[in-house]
Amino acid sequence: MLLMTAVSAVAVAALAVATGGAAAWPERVLAAVAAVLLLFLEPVPIVAGLAVLAVAAAVHLVRRRRRDPR
Repeated sequence: MLLMTAVSAVAVAALAVATGGAAAWPERVLAAVAAVLLLFLEPVPIVAGLAVLAVAAAVHLVRRRRRDPR
């Protein structure tokens, strides 16, 4: 029950990234795919959704560092 709640919360957060915020279109598309996968609540789609969400976060961080070098 707790796992499903946590995964659902991550899916909702991914949907929030996909529908607005500071993310560019590549991150939004990846977040939307991750959210859909996470909403299946089965082991394989959960792992795939978390992996896609991690890629979206990595893409966002790389794009942000290239935009704002310090």
